[in-house]
Amino acid sequence: MNDDFLGAQLTRDRNDKQYCNIPEQKTIGSPVIVEALSKNLSSLSIPDVLKQKEEKKMKGNDFDNYPLCMQSMRNEACVIIGESLNPNDNLSDGAKDTKIVSPYKSNHKLRKDKKQLQNSSSNTTPSNSAKPKRPSDICYTESSICNSSKCYTSETVTSSNNDTVLIDQHSVRFYCLKNKVVAVMSKNTRFCFTGKLIVQVVYGAIEVYGCVITTQNSPIEIYSPRGYSNVSIKTSEKFSQNLESNIWVSLSTEGIDQNKENELIADIKELQSGMAVVLLSNLDNKLTRFLHVFYPFNLFPKIKNVSYHSWTDPKRAERILQSNLYIDNYACKEIIIDQHIMQEVTDKMLKRCRENEWSCTLIAGGKGVGKSTTMRCLINTLLPVSKMVVLVDVDPGQAECTPAGCISYSLIEQPLLGPNFTHLKTPAFQLYIGDVDVSRCITRYIESIKMLINKLLSCPVLSRLPIIVNTMGFSHGIGWDIILFTIKLIRPSFVVQIMSENPKNNYINYLSKEVINQQQLSWSSWSWNVIDWSQPCDYELFTIHSNAERKGAPGYDNWNMEPYQKRELVMISYLSEIVQNSCNSERRYDPLSLSINEAVPYVTSFASLYISIPRASVPPSHALNVVNGNIVALCGIDMNNNEWQEGESMAGPRILNRAPLCACYGFGIIRGVDMERREIFINTPLPISIMRYVNCLMGCIPVPTTLLQNNQHKNVPYIGGNNVLPMSREHRRGYFRMRYQNNTRNNNDKSL
Repeated sequence: MNDDFLGAQLTRDRNDKQYCNIPEQKTIGSPVIVEALSKNLSSLSIPDVLKQKEEKKMKGNDFDNYPLCMQSMRNEACVIIGESLNPNDNLSDGAKDTKIVSPYKSNHKLRKDKKQLQNSSSNTTPSNSAKPKRPSDICYTESSICNSSKCYTSETVTSSNNDTVLIDQHSVRFYCLKNKVVAVMSKNTRFCFTGKLIVQVVYGAIEVYGCVITTQNSPIEIYSPRGYSNVSIKTSEKFSQNLESNIWVSLSTEGIDQNKENELIADIKELQSGMAVVLLSNLDNKLTRFLHVFYPFNLFPKIKNVSYHSWTDPKRAERILQSNLYIDNYACKEIIIDQHIMQEVTDKMLKRCRENEWSCTLIAGGKGVGKSTTMRCLINTLLPVSKMVVLVDVDPGQAECTPAGCISYSLIEQPLLGPNFTHLKTPAFQLYIGDVDVSRCITRYIESIKMLINKLLSCPVLSRLPIIVNTMGFSHGIGWDIILFTIKLIRPSFVVQIMSENPKNNYINYLSKEVINQQQLSWSSWSWNVIDWSQPCDYELFTIHSNAERKGAPGYDNWNMEPYQKRELVMISYLSEIVQNSCNSERRYDPLSLSINEAVPYVTSFASLYISIPRASVPPSHALNVVNGNIVALCGIDMNNNEWQEGESMAGPRILNRAPLCACYGFGIIRGVDMERREIFINTPLPISIMRYVNCLMGCIPVPTTLLQNNQHKNVPYIGGNNVLPMSREHRRGYFRMRYQNNTRNNNDKSL
């Protein structure tokens, strides 16, 4: 067999200039799998034992009652793929409830690896203990269509429950250029990725985060970091018919000549309606460089060139894009949104906007159920029609457009294509709460929501735009009272409630208008001079189940970030804007070139400032020492208000006895304090046009440790990384849990 095979191969090499590489032989258990891809495969001398028959019945206990109907195309080359199932594989009993999806593969690899085969075995074969079905219940059909440039293989599985899943073995093809990758996507296909990409559509349309991107859009930036669900790029049919000539205009700028013969040219010439051609490149900007230097975790993969791969191999595409690509859906934790509900909510919101009515949707749910993802998809779905959407964010723990500790409303004009730290912006109006745990400042939080909504209602333009409200994931205890108050105060038109599989992560009841109108607020002080609790609400409730709690397949990186890590990431991303634009060079980026200390700080006098810190035990004479070297909220108060004139002043700024409820413009680092000149130096990304409204410094947030320790000499007190000096050791952030304290006490009591 081997001699005939090699002889035919040498003959083909001499007579044919264009041929396909034959992958290495590999085994999955037993027997040996022989795989060959070539347009001249029919010239090979194949032994009779390996020749494909028209109908063949699979042997084995699991396949006795399941005939394999194979339809081969005569007079054409055919690919034979042999797979052996490990008899020790555990076959799932719930095969009928799962769907078959295509495995991760390259353009020339049509088989699954062993691990993926074990994961998907339950999709293709029933359990041994399951009752056999009739041959008419399940029919497996496999067909292969090959030509001179590529080979498409599809597999259709039809079950008794009328569910049909089409598996396209070459749903997405990647063609690598010098610094970019061309992705040709078949109809109704998708792929996920972990990394950061610049995406440009040259044919058809794609959908990302609910945003439809066509050839009319400029290149967009998409972020899919580790610690979050993977972003998926899928084809969309919501576009006008494209002309083939437009493709060559875009691809010719990348050095692609349509007159040459190769797989990419042949693939593009056979484009059909519903397909898409996307130009991908690695995203590298000031934010990604800053996070690479100053953030302790690797948010984006760094792929090295370990071996040579062909220009159609996805492994080479991953190296060029510095991103992990997942063609199969089950191999990663994908962002999944119910598009039917999103479209229904969008249509009803736009209808109310056209009628000049209050159009507001409130998104509610427990922690980690996907509220932020649902919010982004809903905004991206509204933007093509409304052009602008108002985002009301009342979640101070994980704010969408600002650092933590604030509630705000922002005007969104561009799609949100990544986590919150990738699209921070200056909101239209912002209030500084001062704490991420609202249970410790509940009165201040409630008053802030009322002020925020009143400010929005006073604007005749913004109040008539589509409004999306993002709420906290505080679902138990006092969280139920907070969501009742929020709904009563905002009075939304629609409520989207996301239900978790974990009952502890849900509210104690549905948030329907009947339930809300029957509730009585447990703490009457909340509604004192704030809201008329007797006024009923009238809105429509949409209930969806969470898909964010689903974990990836075995072997997938399921690492998740803690809430405090996400807040620190947002603050580092915000402070990265302090870096001067001159440092945005691709040739050099290191802690020196990206240091925020190189920026020229703002200078203001003591006399023009008020200071409010959340520590009542700090004497006014030490207030400047407390805020020096820390992050503060840059706010503005009415200096004509007699209430603020009572602040104490001890040879410095006036110290407020309590935190005022006032507008917050942003955040900054107190770079230094000059007691002789009575001046304060502030580093902030805010422009001078906004800084002139700042007259109050609120809060005291520690600077992230990673911004302090870079480029520091050894043994620097308090921030050094060396253990020689006691004060140079890193401070400990952990703690010990006294899990067995109660048991110990009980044992001691018994001993007595």
